[in-house]
Amino acid sequence: METKCNKRIRLGKRPTDIQCGKYDLPPHWNIYNAPRPIYGTEGYEWRDDCFCGVFYAAVDPDDEMAQRWDERNAELDARVLVYVTEEDALTKTKNYLADKGIDPGVVTRTWKTALLDTFFNAVDDGHIDVEAL
Repeated sequence: METKCNKRIRLGKRPTDIQCGKYDLPPHWNIYNAPRPIYGTEGYEWRDDCFCGVFYAAVDPDDEMAQRWDERNAELDARVLVYVTEEDALTKTKNYLADKGIDPGVVTRTWKTALLDTFFNAVDDGHIDVEAL
């Protein structure tokens, strides 16, 4: 399902269940986050730590209401979260820098913060494809 919501990268592992542990979150479902209550597949709405807001919802793309919920969530300023591990972000950034002619061998762990900043900038500028993550 193509989303109308903007995507937002979140470092870390994708949750496999809602924090209360009551429901499984299949890997192909979109996870939305917003500063106000949003729509999701019934029973898959929750509150958690603030990222783009404290309201979260997961949507099954096969649900008959999925497209409508996506549209409503876009109107409510929700973001679809794209989870990227720090390791994957660093690898993608090193590959991006290597493509630009910068030897990734010179990049050390002391540059980790700078690499992560470069990762987010490269995503924002369209040099690293969010869809490919």
